[in-house]
Amino acid sequence: MATQAHTQSSCSAPTYKPRDPPSTILHQVVREHLEDFLSFTRENYAKPLPRYVEREFRNYLPCGDPREGFARVRCRKCRHEFFVAWSCKVRCLCPSCSGRRMAAQAAHVVDKVLPSVPIRQWVVSFPYEMRLLLAKQSDVLSAVLRIVMRLVVGRYLKRARELGIENPKTGGLNVLQRFGGSLNFNPHTHLAAIDGVYSFDGASGAPTFHFIAPPTKQELTELVHLLSRRVTRMLERRGLIRDGPEQAAADENEQAALDACRAVSLRRARFERVDDQGQSQQQLFADQPSGSNRKATSPTAADFAGFSLEAGVAMSALNKAGRERLLRYCLRGPLALERLSRLRDGSIAYRTKYGRGQRTHLVMTPVEFLARLASLVPPPRIPLVRYFGVLAPNSPYRDRVVPKPQPHDDTHESEKRKKKRATNDPNESLSLCSTVPDDDDGSAGRTSRYIDWATLMKRTLER
Repeated sequence: MATQAHTQSSCSAPTYKPRDPPSTILHQVVREHLEDFLSFTRENYAKPLPRYVEREFRNYLPCGDPREGFARVRCRKCRHEFFVAWSCKVRCLCPSCSGRRMAAQAAHVVDKVLPSVPIRQWVVSFPYEMRLLLAKQSDVLSAVLRIVMRLVVGRYLKRARELGIENPKTGGLNVLQRFGGSLNFNPHTHLAAIDGVYSFDGASGAPTFHFIAPPTKQELTELVHLLSRRVTRMLERRGLIRDGPEQAAADENEQAALDACRAVSLRRARFERVDDQGQSQQQLFADQPSGSNRKATSPTAADFAGFSLEAGVAMSALNKAGRERLLRYCLRGPLALERLSRLRDGSIAYRTKYGRGQRTHLVMTPVEFLARLASLVPPPRIPLVRYFGVLAPNSPYRDRVVPKPQPHDDTHESEKRKKKRATNDPNESLSLCSTVPDDDDGSAGRTSRYIDWATLMKRTLER
């Protein structure tokens, strides 16, 4: 989203510059090559792409198109008006809808879920050989995530008991990400855990928070070894592996197109240095950041047998803006439009998070680009955010630790009241000028998860 000054009216508030998805490289590639890509998967594979993947691509194409529907926005002061096209609301592919969902969900978690205590991010990655297995079997993925959550919770409870705290409780939320920094299929998890434990008074049930010291390098090393053993035993019990955490999916007589897309996303890729003239130098590298060297020397990370554990990012209880930025990072989408470019030969270049020396761009054909995107679309009915511990939906302690609703500020009308008032005038629509107080972030008096458009934009730009 971008803003620009509106100088032709008496209103001093900045105006909204509508996004234009059809002009982006992502939309152009999907629009020009989607049918060829789908035809190729149908003709060359016994099992074509699942309907939810094809639906993700097709629903993205009308995004931002006023012909598919729009809302009229009018300023109540200067009467300036414009149209805002409806969004597609797809789950993964659209950067705009993913950004809106990211900002809204992060604001909801900070305002209504996370208590005012320190939080710490735990990032857990899995061996390369396990990724296809985790993608194909959702029950195995859920079992692995439960092991990770129990491991992190157990670490806090163990330290609390060593400090003499009776019946300690902790919790947090677990965000599953299915992508890496180079559009590669890399399922891993981000845990935003309460950086301490609660004890509850036996008579009144009032919670008391106890801070737990950050994990040491030795602790992280022990935890990642324990994680490897527990995941390996779980896979052995299910008959999926014999000697180690290697990919061991059941043999299939027919190859699925989605498996081929995931294989494309996991295989060695072409990285180049791209300049303004479109010249590059090709070289093959493994399609994953070489982060093991950094983890080996970092005091806040450890890795073993392909498993990786990092716990170096923490936010204090008073840093509300920092907590929200951290959650946005965990909830972000897989694709950033500003990192996407098109070369003179028609290839697609994507600037990666971690460069390979001077080679900073992943270069691929349009069909390979669509295959990578298809591998990142999450299946339906697979939750990407899971709460655990005292923040779990069925926890008896949740109501005692989550933030209490704040008193409603009568000077800031709810979006429902504004819309109801606007219906008195058939020419009126959504308000454009500043109707949100400067000191309001939308958290006071809000009982639902919805945050109105103006408040969310203001809050996102300020934080």
